[in-house]
Amino acid sequence: MALSAQPKFEVVSIKPNHSSNGDSSDHNTPGRYTAVNVSAAELIVYAFGIKPWQLSGGPAWIQDERWDVTATTGADKSLTDAELGAYLQATAHRTIPTQIPPRQ
Repeated sequence: MALSAQPKFEVVSIKPNHSSNGDSSDHNTPGRYTAVNVSAAELIVYAFGIKPWQLSGGPAWIQDERWDVTATTGADKSLTDAELGAYLQATAHRTIPTQIPPRQ
């Protein structure tokens, strides 16, 4: 996945969320992205526009640890998936599952 220029952020805050509450949410409004009690896996799914079942591998903490994220862009536009992915400095490796039919 090719990403455009590195996004410009005025302020980014990423803090561990230690609540035992299982609820999570995210909001993308012009100039601001906020996620509460989300896993790194959820952020990756959002950033790359994939389905949760398409994410495989990685250490256990990307599913287990929870985070609160606030990012302001200083622009009057919503944060795009590509901009979040670029900020996370993540790379996507897409594979196509294949099945080899049994011999007859």
